[in-house]
Parts: sequence; C-alpha cells; structure tokens
Amino acid sequence: MTDSPENNPLVGMKEIAGHIGKTIRKAYYLCETGQIPAFKLADQWHLRPSTYATFIAHLETQTLRRKDQPEKASENSCLAPPRRGRPPKAR
Repeated sequence: MTDSPENNPLVGMKEIAGHIGKTIRKAYYLCETGQIPAFKLADQWHLRPSTYATFIAHLETQTLRRKDQPEKASENSCLAPPRRGRPPKAR
C-alpha cells in the first residue's frame, strides 16, 4: 500500500467531520449508523478519503440513474389523498 494522502485514513472524529463538512456530532451519527464507510479501530473512528470519494461517486451515479427514469404513475394518483385518523368501520 502506498503512502499517498488518499490512502492514509483520517483518525478521529474531528478530522472526519472536517473532511465531510459536518459537525462532530453529525459525523459521529453518520459513522455509528453506517451511513458513511468508516470503521472503528481501538475506540477511534477512521475514514479513508479515497473510500469516501468512491462512496460519494457511487451515490451520485445512483441519483442520476433515478432522475433519468420517468416516474411511474401510481394507481391512486387520480384519487383524493388518504384520510387521516381512524379507518372507516367495516360493515
């Protein structure tokens, strides 16, 4: 493995938060819930910038694919919105 800056993992929540542009609390939440590709080693979170860049690129391609596909009309698109509250009693 080479020692390029992209391969050196960011260690600690402060570095990770700075890299992804979020607060430390939000970065911790994203790591804990698995929403970003970080890993915990010896009670510290690590994030490899190259892996994060690949992850973001993958999300972008998924989003672009969804925008290219036309939306399917739902069966209930012409009907009134569903009622809130209790459902009507069965007779």
